Amino acid sequence: MTVAETGNVGIGTTTPSTLLELSSNEPYLTLTNTTEENTDGGAETKIIFNNYSDTSLAQIQASHDGTSVDTKGDLIFSTNDGTSVNEALRIDSSGNIGINKTDPSYKLHLDGNSFFDGDVTISGTAIFNGETTIVNSTELEVTDKNI
Repeated sequence: MTVAETGNVGIGTTTPSTLLELSSNEPYLTLTNTTEENTDGGAETKIIFNNYSDTSLAQIQASHDGTSVDTKGDLIFSTNDGTSVNEALRIDSSGNIGINKTDPSYKLHLDGNSFFDGDVTISGTAIFNGETTIVNSTELEVTDKNI
């Protein structure tokens, strides 16, 4: 381990170029929460990104998924909206992704309005649950005439 004159710390290197540099053929970093708990969202481990005034701007969190004694985990990304840090994206232990959704039920589960700047391809059944479906297009192609 090296502590350079600049205050940078190097593990596996004698010339660290950042505050902490790990250099190896397997430069893994392990964060371990030693709390023995199996609550939903418990045993969390976080990387917190603060600004100059020690205000949290964003964080990445891994935590237990569910209440069973197992190793299921969620990966959660949170951002600061100017008032508080809130969950923005979650990947749960089933591989479901939630955007503004803390308990995603689908492979991609969005809570809120969405905009796609490009083509959207659906290879399966499209289900529209709403009062009105609006199509803003100069052309609408329907290939299944049984609608």
